[in-house]
Amino acid sequence: MTGQTPDIFLSYSRQDLAVAGKMAAALVAAGHDVWWDQALKAGEVYDKVTETALREARLVVVLWSKVSVESDWVRSEATVALQRGALVPVMIEACQRPVMFELRQSADLIGWKGNAKDPRLFAFVADVTRQLGAPPQAAPAAPAGIGRRQLIGGAAATAGLAAAGFVGWRQWGSETRDSAPTSIAVLPFANLSGDPAQAYFSDGIAEELRSALATIAGLKVAARTSSELMRNTDILEAATKLGVAHVLTGSVRRGGGKIRVTAQLLDGQTGLESWSQAYDRPAGDVLDVQTGIAQSVANALSLQFGKAAALVGGTKNPIAYDAYLRARSNKLVDEAGYLEALADIDAAITADPDFALAHAFRALQLVNIAYNSYYGEARLAKLPEAQEAANRAIELAPTLRLAYSVIGRAKQLSYDFTGAEAAFAKAATLPLQTGRGLIFEGLFQSEMGRSKPALALIDKAVALDPLSPTPMRNRIQILTDARKPEAALAALDVWDTANRATPIPTWHRIRVLMQLRRPREALVAAQSLEQPYFWVAMTQAALGNRPASDAALAALLSHPDARPSPYRVAMIRAAQGEIEMAFAQLAPAISQRNSGLHQLRVEEAFDPLRKDPRFAVLEKQLGFPLR
Repeated sequence: MTGQTPDIFLSYSRQDLAVAGKMAAALVAAGHDVWWDQALKAGEVYDKVTETALREARLVVVLWSKVSVESDWVRSEATVALQRGALVPVMIEACQRPVMFELRQSADLIGWKGNAKDPRLFAFVADVTRQLGAPPQAAPAAPAGIGRRQLIGGAAATAGLAAAGFVGWRQWGSETRDSAPTSIAVLPFANLSGDPAQAYFSDGIAEELRSALATIAGLKVAARTSSELMRNTDILEAATKLGVAHVLTGSVRRGGGKIRVTAQLLDGQTGLESWSQAYDRPAGDVLDVQTGIAQSVANALSLQFGKAAALVGGTKNPIAYDAYLRARSNKLVDEAGYLEALADIDAAITADPDFALAHAFRALQLVNIAYNSYYGEARLAKLPEAQEAANRAIELAPTLRLAYSVIGRAKQLSYDFTGAEAAFAKAATLPLQTGRGLIFEGLFQSEMGRSKPALALIDKAVALDPLSPTPMRNRIQILTDARKPEAALAALDVWDTANRATPIPTWHRIRVLMQLRRPREALVAAQSLEQPYFWVAMTQAALGNRPASDAALAALLSHPDARPSPYRVAMIRAAQGEIEMAFAQLAPAISQRNSGLHQLRVEEAFDPLRKDPRFAVLEKQLGFPLR
């Protein structure tokens, strides 16, 4: 010690001597005076000196382990510290603490063996330093592959997106790091229950928190998909990649008839904790516990961010909510994923027919299935069902914005552009709960030929969910619709570099390369497809190789699985310069309501037809609004 009164008294069991020594060294290295029994000098009276240090130390750090909870000495020292208001408990081993200490939040260093570079240790030392009123020390470098979030939460590491890829996106995207204190990401809460099957509960806590915080006016909340990609990423890296000023993280532990949830609010630039709280509840109705804790956290944060409004469209049925979470966790990138999600969401609705969010999510998947169908009958059969599900959601929750956005997209795909415009206008007046609706709103504006508002909407959707492929992919499409191929190609290159596991569909690149007048590269890309005929016909036409284009068209028409629509044949004929043939194909395309016609106004393949008065007649026939 450097003075008569120590900063810290260290209480521990003799069997934990090695860990205690490492802890004392870490606290001393941070500039604090630490008293522990190894500091006794020869001739000093053990009981007297120990009691004096215990009663005079500014803080008492107690190391809880399976052995120390049974030690009368450690219990007594902890009791004195608790009475003095100086207790700082640390869990170094999973154990049942004495009852009187169970409600006291403990630092989680379970399994720590003395690693001086463990970010959990830094977080603890920084908290002790804060309590003592001194400036915190610099963080030690984390071991390769391990971040502060990973060790605070206690979860295993998983790979995130490459930082270089995200930085590259920032170069062409309009969004920058939000320096204002009104942006936050809720990372997945770590499941510390020892049972992987309980992960849905900890994930549900995080999702409830996102929903609650999203109702705070002016607070930008990073979306679920991007946040979950940061599941075990370092806090500072997660904040940078998600473009937020704050990160909320935590853990969930269930066992012994109780549920304990810890939550920490961290500064996205420094990684320092600005708020934390532990919540202990009896293990009863898990959904009530989940929702109650989420609302408690939101209320606690309201002083910093503003008061949360009432949640819209939820459920109090744990079976329904569990099924809803399963549906949300599916890979929603193709028809198989959409159908799997529908099965789970139908189970949710069966459990709670009044679950508005589930009806809206069901409508969303039906629209996704319809959009991915090339033929009018298959697509149009899903769209009325989607609108019915969305209307049911609105009956149950009139301010559910996603439901109006889905109706808008369903009407647009049904070529009711006037109805779509009205639905999207209504959606724009309601609180934003998910970026998915913004994507639909942006696509509508783009496909009506309004590139400026389209880009503003999709930029907002990307900012909410910057690491998800869905808004990024649709931004590339909107950039292409707007005839900004250089920006679209840069976006494609960044995405392919950052996320090779989820590549952007090749047809996006082909379309961009065609706009850039690089048809040879587009042809190479087309030839890599499993069914290349359509795009080979298009690229060969751009190269002026009519025989090769005709051969690819013939292969397309004769292939048993290709089933080309008249709309796609019209695109090929237009690319070949066959204006009359193109118009001849567009007539049945309109009568059949082929998929893709909603993009007629911005499809570059039809540029050779636009000066012909018949093209304006086709637009009017489909119901496109005036430009």
